Amino acid sequence: AGITRTQGCAGDARTALADADTAVREAEQVVADLQTALNEQANIVAAVGVPVADTLAPQKFAGMKNSDRVEAMRNEIDSALANLNTPEAWQRYLEQSARMPRYSLNNLLLIQMQNPNASWCGGAKNHWGPLGRRPKKGFKAIWIYAPQMRKVTEVDPATGVEKERMAMRGVRPVPVFDIEQTEGDPLPEAPVPMRLLEGEAPPGMRETLTADIESQGFTVSYQSMGESMYRPGGYTDFTGRRVVINSDRSPAQQSSTLAHELAHIECGHGDEAEQYHSGPGDLRPTLEIEAESVAYVISRRFGLEQPGNKSFGYIASWSKGNNELVAATANNVCNAVRSIFARIDKETV
Repeated sequence: AGITRTQGCAGDARTALADADTAVREAEQVVADLQTALNEQANIVAAVGVPVADTLAPQKFAGMKNSDRVEAMRNEIDSALANLNTPEAWQRYLEQSARMPRYSLNNLLLIQMQNPNASWCGGAKNHWGPLGRRPKKGFKAIWIYAPQMRKVTEVDPATGVEKERMAMRGVRPVPVFDIEQTEGDPLPEAPVPMRLLEGEAPPGMRETLTADIESQGFTVSYQSMGESMYRPGGYTDFTGRRVVINSDRSPAQQSSTLAHELAHIECGHGDEAEQYHSGPGDLRPTLEIEAESVAYVISRRFGLEQPGNKSFGYIASWSKGNNELVAATANNVCNAVRSIFARIDKETV
């Protein structure tokens, strides 16, 4: 991950990173072991011929009145947020965000809770219908929130002219279905990441991210910083408005670092440079978790595999059980991802 250098940053960032490396690697191993267990479970289910989506999807909202369903969904979101502060839960959230970047945090949590394997969700009539597909019999819907809109009339203070606009007055539960729950006309494969050989960068990833960074008014350059894992992969100088990438790293790592530094820029971390340190009142852990999480989602969407992401090991100790902090950070990640994809991945969004 890149280290964001700004004036006033504490000088012990690299030392702290080196001291924490052992604990981080242990956390990475935990994540890897859990992922292996999940893969083994999915293989067992597939082997006996039971639909994975139905087997793993608790249909908690089926058959409810809408008023009861709204309350039940709210409770499930609260429960999911309370359990989002572990490395494995955070990685699952980011995987869902990479597959379905147009959905909000609350809807991603609802989809994940009801169907962990969902990869491409949409409504039966408005989304799947025009594509020539329909829900399969026997599969129950995944419930998410949709905005309730109403017309409001406002007076332009400058001209005194009345104008109508649509405003959100609340949310309502709506049913959606994952692609695996539908049948009909053939479709391209769902947008899931492909696997690439270690050391390679996905075609166009570096060029696309470099162009987006430059569109934000920053320059991108490369310089030798050493091959050791304790050396930075790169950094963002907000004062000089430049991103510098370690030329001694592999193309894949350079692309990952570009995504990380773009995330710092998109999240507005330059405005919080004074608090980027590890002392009292520090924001460094939060800013790094946000940047690395956004970079993870970007990398996955380009097809760059990032197993055992090291920042996830800090989730539990960083949040200290503060669900509001976890939710705020997850929202920041979600919003940054959607903004970046709106520029570089318009078709997907």
